[in-house]
Amino acid sequence: MRSSNQPVILFLDDDQDTRELVQLTLALAGIRVYCAKTRSEAWDIATANRFDLYLLDGKLPDGDSCQLCADLRELAPDKPIVFLSALVSPSYMQRAFDAGASAFLKKPFMGNLGEEILQLLRSSKRATREVNEDFVQDSVQIIEPFDKFERTANADDDADDDVVSFAKR
Repeated sequence: MRSSNQPVILFLDDDQDTRELVQLTLALAGIRVYCAKTRSEAWDIATANRFDLYLLDGKLPDGDSCQLCADLRELAPDKPIVFLSALVSPSYMQRAFDAGASAFLKKPFMGNLGEEILQLLRSSKRATREVNEDFVQDSVQIIEPFDKFERTANADDDADDDVVSFAKR
């Protein structure tokens, strides 16, 4: 699947136009995108390949993506899982974060999607590298309980944030 250091992501969305637009947008940012239109198709692709990031729509013909998110979190615990969805109610967003989502992007996304995904990938690699360095130094890996994190918005965004992610409390 990989021929270079090009990031590779799996994008799940039931709308063909959205899949094509996101695939083109991310390709222009140097990101290779595999697309799926159902949860089951996404799971089959995810279990057969390795991805740097998972980008999931919320509502699909075969259900919502929260269970898939939880399954992906078990499959690839160190990879970012990002929701790109019009389902932005606080209760749905909480379900997504409880299932293991790393960030939530609201549709329609008005920012630079390619740059946002690249930033999430860079942040993920830094976090993984820091954990690995600590593990080597201490010979013990300490994983903080999930409840010691809180959802935050980017500091430079206004009240109508497009991105929600986690930060240590």
